[in-house]
Amino acid sequence: MSLDKVHPSRTSPTRPRSISLLFQTLCLVLVGATSAFALHASPVLPHLFSDHMVLQRDMAISVWGRADAGEQITVSIAGQTAQAVAGADGRWKATLAPMAAGGPFILTVHGKTTVTLRDVMIGEVWLASGQSNMTFALSGTVNGDAEVSQANYPGIRFFTVPGKIATTPQMETRSTSWKICTPENAKDFSAVSYFFARTLHDNLKVPVGIILSARPGTSAEEWTDPDSLRRDPILQPILQSWAATSPAVKSFAENGGPIDLEFGDFELLPAQAGSDPKPFSNFDDRTTRTSTGGDWTYNWEAVPESTFELVSPGHDGTGYAARVTGTLDGIEFPHLTATFDSNSTPVDMSGYEGISFWARGSGSFQFQVLQPTITDTDNYGLGTKFATSDWKQVTVRFSELRQAGWE
Repeated sequence: MSLDKVHPSRTSPTRPRSISLLFQTLCLVLVGATSAFALHASPVLPHLFSDHMVLQRDMAISVWGRADAGEQITVSIAGQTAQAVAGADGRWKATLAPMAAGGPFILTVHGKTTVTLRDVMIGEVWLASGQSNMTFALSGTVNGDAEVSQANYPGIRFFTVPGKIATTPQMETRSTSWKICTPENAKDFSAVSYFFARTLHDNLKVPVGIILSARPGTSAEEWTDPDSLRRDPILQPILQSWAATSPAVKSFAENGGPIDLEFGDFELLPAQAGSDPKPFSNFDDRTTRTSTGGDWTYNWEAVPESTFELVSPGHDGTGYAARVTGTLDGIEFPHLTATFDSNSTPVDMSGYEGISFWARGSGSFQFQVLQPTITDTDNYGLGTKFATSDWKQVTVRFSELRQAGWE
């Protein structure tokens, strides 16, 4: 049975705990990859090499990066060194002898200048990949608050690969770094990865590093290189479909696209006929508070090239509206979320049949309602709506919402 055909009332009452607007310009699913890192007149390391990193024990240790062509590079850690020479393309790689678990160490990369990485550990390094079940955050698990408060493990570190579309292999990720497992950091860690790392750490008594490279809603084919797809007749239509894709879509996949959307004057629609709508949020007091005691938040970290702000005027020529502008690619799903109360607890919405609001701009969005019974990204929502340059009212009936998901 297709989950997107499940009516909310068949699984639970319509009791949303928050509402979300998911912004997007186009919805593309391509090969997940990364962006290239710049060439400078000194050793440059990928973001994967940073303070607090974990290197695999009992195996040769490779360190790589870029520098000026012909530049002599020396890599040192724990009393051993390795040399390399940057090639004509500026790339270099040095290999150190295997090391037993331990640390912390200082790793240096010396060329025309010196790069110093501190608090480097040697231990177990594992790759965690998958879909929404792998990206689901520790803070959202059963007893999540208690788990987060106790997640103080200096010997566990996480490196989360930021999502980005690319159609060719990349040498670098977006800007990020290794993070030590503290309660502040752990709340956003992958829950599955965290419990796996903690079990390894407790049993093996060695440092543990997790590299999380996962993306909700992606299939294995989207992570597979074109040559491998081409060798399988069953998978060849994927490449044929991409070859027939318009130049505009291909350009968007590589470079992203602009978005500029405004929203305002949210009202809850009473279920009782003849009753007046209840104001929910109009931003006219220049705050992001809702009339029910909640607040609007924006996921800044997931969309570093976008901005959320309150702008004047609103849709009726006065007051304020919420505006999101910037550049998105097809794998980014920034969301502007409003809670119904300050604790994000479930609220009985049986007295309302829906919600209405005004929207305008360039781009598209989805409306979703997060249900207490849904603990991943399969929320209840409607399909994509495209904004226009003029203000238009959007009305959402809760009875029309369908759960997202896969067959």
